[in-house]
This record gives sequence, structure tokens and C-alpha cells, in this order.
Amino acid sequence: MHKFFISQYISRLTKEDVKQFAIKNNIYLNDQELDIIYQNLKEHWETVLYGNPTPLFKQLKTKLSTESYQKGITLYEYYHNLYKDYL
Repeated sequence: MHKFFISQYISRLTKEDVKQFAIKNNIYLNDQELDIIYQNLKEHWETVLYGNPTPLFKQLKTKLSTESYQKGITLYEYYHNLYKDYL
């Protein structure tokens, strides 16, 4: 059931939503980074939530600034640990 609601949320997610969430969490993405993050969220959200995201994160590490990558991983770990019992 949760997977359905998450998929519906992701399908409605906009780049502006991603940008504002990042800013709210003190992550300032340039346009290229925003495009990369947005595209990966749209295409790989199931892997990030339910699978092994390590290969995906390794790819992102080469495409994002060190600061954006580190802050993003920290944010991912925080929320994944916070909601893991609900996924």
C-alpha cells in the first residue's frame, strides 16, 4: 500500500519541489545537479527505497559536487533510517 502512495507522489514530483526541499535542507543545487537528482528520483526511487542504491550513489558521486553529494547522502540516511519501518 505504501508503495502505491509513494509512486503517486513521485509521479507528481516537480523539479521545483526537489529544489525547494534541497534548499530547505541547506543543499544548493546548480541546474545540472538539479536535473541529475530529479531524473534519478523519477527513474530509480524504488531502488533507493527498496533495493541496493550503492551503485546508483557511486554514479551520482561522479556527477555532483562533493558538498551536494555528501549533504544528499546524509539526508538520505537520515530519512531512510527515520522511515525504514514504514517501507
